Amino acid sequence: MHELSIMQSVLESLSEEVKNRGGGRITEVTLSVGQASGVNTEALEFAFEALRPSSLLNNAQLTILTPPLLARCEDCGHEFEPPELSLACPQCGGTGLVLSGRELLIERFVLEQED
Repeated sequence: MHELSIMQSVLESLSEEVKNRGGGRITEVTLSVGQASGVNTEALEFAFEALRPSSLLNNAQLTILTPPLLARCEDCGHEFEPPELSLACPQCGGTGLVLSGRELLIERFVLEQED
């Protein structure tokens, strides 16, 4: 389950960010996990729940956004959601350039300063 190592990396990144901002606790985390990223969002949520109690996210809420695979034709500029395994433009047959749907990133987080 590589989702566990992904979530560990997310926690490490957030820990570093909290440290850089002078401390506090994270109450919300939003991840963007593209539909074509190869990441199982249910397994990622499970990893979050498993790792959360022993981290700075012990009371945080997780939201996962799943942007669809979106491409733009390099020839005609048409934007489209390609079917699996094909980036051919449905209008002209040109090659599509992926715009979104493969990302895996921390979209945002809420940091509350400790009293």
